[in-house]
Amino acid sequence: MASIFIKNFAIENDLTVDYGYTYGWYRGFYISIKEGMSYKILTIITKLGDDKENLKKVLTSFNEDLEKYCVNDSQFNSEYLQFTFNLNNDKAKLVVEFIDKFIDFYRDNALDETTFCHLCNKPIEQGEKVSTVDVQGILYPVHENCYEQGKEKMQKSAKEKYAEINKNRSFVKGLIGAILFSILFVAILIGMYTLKEYLLTELSSDTSSYDTNAANLFHYLPSLLGIAAPFLIDAGYQLLKGTRGNKRYATIIICSYVAAMLGIWFGFSLSIFFLIEGDYTYGEIVSQIMQIMKIYPSFRLSFIIFAVLTLVFTTVGVIIKFTTTKEVQESEIATIDKLK
Repeated sequence: MASIFIKNFAIENDLTVDYGYTYGWYRGFYISIKEGMSYKILTIITKLGDDKENLKKVLTSFNEDLEKYCVNDSQFNSEYLQFTFNLNNDKAKLVVEFIDKFIDFYRDNALDETTFCHLCNKPIEQGEKVSTVDVQGILYPVHENCYEQGKEKMQKSAKEKYAEINKNRSFVKGLIGAILFSILFVAILIGMYTLKEYLLTELSSDTSSYDTNAANLFHYLPSLLGIAAPFLIDAGYQLLKGTRGNKRYATIIICSYVAAMLGIWFGFSLSIFFLIEGDYTYGEIVSQIMQIMKIYPSFRLSFIIFAVLTLVFTTVGVIIKFTTTKEVQESEIATIDKLK
């Protein structure tokens, strides 16, 4: 999602904000900016990467300011330069400042500003109408008549790269790993909720030291485990070498929420089943729980709060897990798309 500063920057310079990118022509260069909560990825389409000496000169001009711009990663090749900034949205203006300084130094050294079509590798003239293609997370300008001719070639190249990345990996095996670790997460949540109920029972028996407010807060402590769900389940997926890409993300996110919901119910019900005295079956206990929920609003509210908190913390875990630059770039390894 584009920050307010970058949105205004786009409006002022006739750039496009869409598909999670801000992109277009800026001061004669084709650029794109992808933003996350704590990062910005700037890509400049240029063949400067082929000119090692001049590339070194340009990059050297930033040496003293790298800490200021918070550049924590960079990639250079024959078609583009890419810089990753560890910046929040309130510091987005530093990305534009970086671009301006880059272009100024580029021109001060009279370097070639020609932008080439990604498909035919011929120059794109200033003012010439172009299309934009997303090739595995990199936005390239292409001649309008080149896309249809080169689409199949790009798709074939992307499939080959995807196959190479996922060599000796299997989605089915990864799914099995995710399911197994989802079950493990449910078991952990049940165990923690049971332990919590046991401790509360023990504490409540000692009325002299029992603090109701503290007990109420302690009651919802197992919900924090929701944060761990995507990390634990992804560990299972990776352990059995599941394929990388969008299938992995969908699998981990779905399994995280399913496991969280199962953990919520079984943690709540089995903890009561394990601790209650008497010869009752699990089905009978569940029936009693449902009856108590109908009769006692406070008991029902307690369950709802526990469920909501667990799902909220699971969402927090998903956001933390999958909004890093590494995860974002991996999610795009099979992307081939025409943006406009």
